[in-house]
Amino acid sequence: MNNINLNQFLQTTILENTTIEPNEFKITFAELICGEDSKTYKQQFINYLKSPKKSNIKNKQTKEIFIKTSEENKKLAQKFDLLIQHLTILQTAIHNFDHSFNINNMGEKTQTSTKKAQILLYWILEQFITWKQKPHFNNVEEVKFSLIYFINRVKPEIDNYIREMALHACDPERFTNINDIQKFKKVSSRTFALA
Repeated sequence: MNNINLNQFLQTTILENTTIEPNEFKITFAELICGEDSKTYKQQFINYLKSPKKSNIKNKQTKEIFIKTSEENKKLAQKFDLLIQHLTILQTAIHNFDHSFNINNMGEKTQTSTKKAQILLYWILEQFITWKQKPHFNNVEEVKFSLIYFINRVKPEIDNYIREMALHACDPERFTNINDIQKFKKVSSRTFALA
């Protein structure tokens, strides 16, 4: 699963709707993102992602406690771990896309929370996959063109470096530096149309 670039990730997960490697659950990538009961699944996943593996604090929700609660939670945790692997791969692909952009524009900001970055990426993918008027995409470039809208618009209150880096990775000619991204954000805040 290592060394996958953004184009490979989007080709496999969005265009082919499969996981990076075959999984024991035989589920599609969309099913991995959304689950059966989308709203409940989303919240359970976010809680699982945020929780520590173990904790010395009494009554604190941990991954270990979640797994021990029921057989159903054990299976759900395996899916969540697979989803976390995919978010980690995506985060790494975005981060490795252009090191000079990271150094010149993001600097110390890239050292912020990995969990926050993964939560934002999850929300973006979930919104993109459940997009009711999603067109048929013929190639990765079309996916990236539409994905830009979601990267910019989903959960704008979450301030994380991954948003700017993902915009650059999707269209490096359009978003060559942080100023281009700031201009885009300002203009796009006044319109709801895909541009």
